[in-house]
Amino acid sequence: CSIGKPYEGRDLKVIRISNALANAGSKPMIWVDGGIHAREWISSHTVMNIANTLLSEVETGLRSQVGALLDKYQFVILPMSNPDGYEYSRTHNRMWRKTRRPSGCKYGYTRPDGSCYYRQCYGIDPNRN
Repeated sequence: CSIGKPYEGRDLKVIRISNALANAGSKPMIWVDGGIHAREWISSHTVMNIANTLLSEVETGLRSQVGALLDKYQFVILPMSNPDGYEYSRTHNRMWRKTRRPSGCKYGYTRPDGSCYYRQCYGIDPNRN
């Protein structure tokens, strides 16, 4: 399901995994997210691998441990927490790291009418506030 949309309107989709999902709301939550920094493409795939491990048949030695985790916790997984920046890093600038929301004027210089003297700056680092 989607938990919202960033600036450019792409969905933030989460996966909820637990045994007895109907009762999952009363279980403690383990939150796993990836794709915070747009240029770190592998992080979303790592998170998807965690989801795959929780959902698929695991080796016999781990099956009881994974089952015990799913009985006790609900996992909420957000594979891509910065979809706008990720798409920008794939199509425009491979080293783009930030979000795509406008963040003010370059050097902070604004005209009396509020427009920028130089250009609009985009993005904030999503885990630096």
